[in-house]
Amino acid sequence: MSVPQKVVVLSTDLMDRSRFDPLRALDVEVVFVRRAADVLESITGTGNETGAGTASGRTVLVVDLARPDALEAIGQGVAAEIDVVAYGSHVDRDQLDLAHAVGARSFARSVFFGRLLDTLG
Repeated sequence: MSVPQKVVVLSTDLMDRSRFDPLRALDVEVVFVRRAADVLESITGTGNETGAGTASGRTVLVVDLARPDALEAIGQGVAAEIDVVAYGSHVDRDQLDLAHAVGARSFARSVFFGRLLDTLG
């Protein structure tokens, strides 16, 4: 399983954001965005037109399904042809299923953060 070079995270939850700190110890660039409107720029900021990563790695978009613009962000990641992972409440099965239907791998929040490296791989 490979660790991505860059992870772009759409989340405004400070507790969730802190859970990405272990990635930095693995030299993963973690970029947080507050709006779906900022996702595409953060993805393509690698200098790669498709946003698919650079020669030395890949980019993954992580989307917090609690965000009202989550599906818009997933669509941008799918269009940029990068891996998209979404996480949300385990009781909101409809939202998790919808995220999967539009192209994201979706996980309950506890599963996502409990197996962070696996879910990003």
